[in-house]
Formats: sequence, structure tokens, C-alpha cells
Amino acid sequence: MTALHKVIKGRKFKTLCGLFLIALFINYYACSTLFLHTHYTRYGIIVHSHPYKGAHTHTSAQYETIAILTNLLFCTTFTFWKCFITKITRIIQFSLHLIHSTKLSQFIFLRAPPTIYL
Repeated sequence: MTALHKVIKGRKFKTLCGLFLIALFINYYACSTLFLHTHYTRYGIIVHSHPYKGAHTHTSAQYETIAILTNLLFCTTFTFWKCFITKITRIIQFSLHLIHSTKLSQFIFLRAPPTIYL
């Protein structure tokens, strides 16, 4: 197999993975918006979503699974945003340091030209 065949197979694999992730996201979004429902239990109110027909109940193990998945989703989302904000903050700090440490700062803080009133 030549290197070209490997590149083509790699591109096909990436394309298929991308299409799969798009389909997975659409499925998740559709399920979370179309099938949202509430269960009132003696432990509290549980709101979740999944395809269902009519009234149904869950076992305590299913409720625990829903709670674990909710906590996992919350923690991963929080971690992602924390890393994202940290990265953006570092980029901004580096940019400001670069501006102040070079001669660019001489030109950035000049005053505007005067206006002429007619």
C-alpha cells in the first residue's frame, strides 16, 4: 500500500467520523428537545429526556444512572469551559505583554486628531 492510499483512507476515516459525530449531535439535540419529561418521586423531581410512548416509570438503578450521567455531563462541560477560558486569558495576557514590550505601544495610545468645527 502506498502512502497515497494511506492518506486517502485517513481522509475517508476522518470524513466518516465527522459525519458520525454530526449525526450523533443531531440525535442528542433532537432527543433532548423533543422528549423532555418529568418524574415526581419521593426523592424529588427528576427531569430528563429519552424517546418514550405514554406514561412510564423507571427503576431506582435507572434513576441512579440518570443522576450519574447528569453529573458527568456537568463536570465535563465545566472542565471544558474552565480550560477554554484559561486558554483565552493566557492568549490575551500574552498579546498585551507583547504590545507593551514592543514599540507598538507608542502608536496605540496616541490621541485622536483634532476635529474642526465649521
